[in-house]
Amino acid sequence: MLEEWTNLENISFYPIKGVVNMSLYADIQPGLSSKSKEVTIFRELLKSLRKIGLVHEMHGPKTYQVEFRDPVFAPLTTRCELCDLFIVVLKDGKGKFTFLQCKRDFSANYLMNNITAIPIRQFYLLGYRPEIYPHTKSFIIPRTILSEALTPSIGTLGVFYLDSLGKVNMEYSVMELMHTNSSIGVVDFQKNVNKNYSFQGRYKHIRTINGYEEVERLEHLDDFEKHLLDLKIGEPITHSNQESSSFALNIAKKVLSESITPNDLLLLKISRLFEEIGGGISNNDDFQDFMDSTNILIIDGDEVKNTDI
Repeated sequence: MLEEWTNLENISFYPIKGVVNMSLYADIQPGLSSKSKEVTIFRELLKSLRKIGLVHEMHGPKTYQVEFRDPVFAPLTTRCELCDLFIVVLKDGKGKFTFLQCKRDFSANYLMNNITAIPIRQFYLLGYRPEIYPHTKSFIIPRTILSEALTPSIGTLGVFYLDSLGKVNMEYSVMELMHTNSSIGVVDFQKNVNKNYSFQGRYKHIRTINGYEEVERLEHLDDFEKHLLDLKIGEPITHSNQESSSFALNIAKKVLSESITPNDLLLLKISRLFEEIGGGISNNDDFQDFMDSTNILIIDGDEVKNTDI
């Protein structure tokens, strides 16, 4: 439950030395080319984000599949992966999390019309946000985490494209702001057909939903990084959505406690932070030193090497 995180408001984060000026756009390029596939691209993005936090991948046909239905569009139970990346950001005593679905569109006319193909189930899941049920017993998630979300940007989309320099970039949108002129029916869900969607969100426009700010649309990876850190993307971590917030924080805590990788020092500091939060904020000198020197972007998740495609 969220009770063990009641001191979240007492936490402040500060820039990590040597990372604060990192550009996701520049950092991702060496491992990519115009021939790179979607999974390759978002895994390179994960590597870059790991320099300032942790990355959890939910891509694939196994653990993170969920089931859902709708009385109009999907009267039959439908199954789909929840997202590609689960993102949790903590900063200045506040937190947000989002489920990001990634797509790749290197078509020559993408920059002209900003239309991309998305499987209907993936759009419906994060755009309409129905009640969900885990497909496997090992995955425990609140069934109303999407349907009772305080902000639409709990479900988001990132489309990788080739910019005017021939480099890989990413366009971002709140999923519900993607629009299709095609009709949606039961057969679409049964076959999980691709539909063409256009970006309807306003570029860099900040809107307020239930008292929380979120950006509608971005066209650059560095803007995506900035708005994540500014807490303008995602569902707030708050007592108002206690069960969902507990899900996000407990996954983060579990993964952080198990994921000591070559970035030992940062991960150990993050793990210690979560231990302190879990047991109540202490006043010891080591904890205060850590708080005075750290800014954390947590993108929570499985080790990429353990992910099945």
